[in-house]
Amino acid sequence: SNYQFKSSKLPKLPNSLISLYCSRCNLKELPENLPISLKELYCSLNKIRELPKELPNGLINLDCSSNFLTKLPKLPNSLKHLDCCDNSLKELPKKLPDELFTLFFKIFLNINKLFFLNGRFTVFFTYFTNYFSSIVSDSGVDAKI
Repeated sequence: SNYQFKSSKLPKLPNSLISLYCSRCNLKELPENLPISLKELYCSLNKIRELPKELPNGLINLDCSSNFLTKLPKLPNSLKHLDCCDNSLKELPKKLPDELFTLFFKIFLNINKLFFLNGRFTVFFTYFTNYFSSIVSDSGVDAKI
């Protein structure tokens, strides 16, 4: 939706909410206490600088791309798909969810930060140099380019 919230904040969310699509809403923040029932959160193309410190334990899909994030909070173990492209991230969390299957990101990482990925899931890198992609390939990470 392209609805512009006057306060750059979401209204109170129902406790039974399963999917939240709030991309392109000119949001600057998300509520600190998202509904625990939330499985999908699509908050791309906003002006969010920080995600809530605790995301719902049952969250499966998170698209927080194209915001102003500098770090990610602890991610719930249930998370299977994460898109955090086009932010100001310098690194990924040291501990990624056990269930994570796809990861989209566009950041220039120190190669040492990549070794914890261990090829458990498919990693999609976008817009990086051939040198960087060859280093990633040599690290043993499954990368689809």
